Amino acid sequence: MTLAEAHTVVRSAIRIGLVLPFNVGSSGHVLLAWDEQLRQQVNEVAAGPKGLKALIRATVTDLADLDQIIDETLAGGYVISAGERELGAGGISAPVFRPQRTLLAALNLLGPSTRLTEKRYEEIIPVVLEAAERLTRSLEGAPSRE
Repeated sequence: MTLAEAHTVVRSAIRIGLVLPFNVGSSGHVLLAWDEQLRQQVNEVAAGPKGLKALIRATVTDLADLDQIIDETLAGGYVISAGERELGAGGISAPVFRPQRTLLAALNLLGPSTRLTEKRYEEIIPVVLEAAERLTRSLEGAPSRE
């Protein structure tokens, strides 16, 4: 994982090496959307006795809700989440691909929800998508949106 931190006092950050369930947050949703094997594993966990883990009340634990998010992610090429991992934090993620269109990573932008307003998302969605596509092209992978 590579991390670029903001220099503002109020910020949202993830510690390098932090392990989160795949049903939590925008980066997990991107990974699930473009990785069938991973999605199958999450479906098996969801069907098990403990189900999907919730970090906070807003964490998506219902498989039908998660499937809808995945469908919307695949259709749009990105996903936005808010308050699933931590109250007051949000993020947007887009896929980065290897050659042969296999998923490599999720490019994620996090921030405090006070800064990630609907208007701000409208401004940064194209920036995040372009950055993910540039990373994909630099790896000679297929563009995330064609």
